[in-house]
Amino acid sequence: MSQDFQEARGELPVLSPEGAQLQLRDVWADSPAVIAFVRHFGCIFCREQVRDLRARKGEIERLGARLIIVGNGTPEQADSFRTSMRGDLEVYTDPSRETYRAAGLRRGALAAMGPRTWIGTLRAAAGGSFPKGRMGDPLQLGGVFVVLPDGSTPYAHVSRFAGDHPKPDTVLAALDSALKTA
Repeated sequence: MSQDFQEARGELPVLSPEGAQLQLRDVWADSPAVIAFVRHFGCIFCREQVRDLRARKGEIERLGARLIIVGNGTPEQADSFRTSMRGDLEVYTDPSRETYRAAGLRRGALAAMGPRTWIGTLRAAAGGSFPKGRMGDPLQLGGVFVVLPDGSTPYAHVSRFAGDHPKPDTVLAALDSALKTA
């Protein structure tokens, strides 16, 4: 994770699907958060990742945390994504990708569309996830962070290629461990 993200403690703007601006830190100010930065809202891998995390949302909430999704398309695309993922997710967008840069998330054609993505495409499609077109920056990669109310980040996964996201069990274990030591 980038030092800028640690120093900023989330003092970076994001937009709600309705277009309201808030600071990213506001999403973890009162409780821990699992923040999944998705490549873009139409990405097959992001839909797979969010589907898998959404299936564990109840467990995340039982641990006292919130599941937050951040993409980089328009607020309308964020709303479409939220609706397509059954509407009960907290979804925000950062069209400027400032939060992505501050978090040290990668961007590039080879990483986003290289040979490793083909195997992941087959895996995601076999699980029922399909692309919905370009809804944001297709060259942007994502990541998953566990952030505590004080802004500390005991877990960070920065994707190395499209489709490289941690298993929900890994994220839940990291969240549980962080809460036990906090």
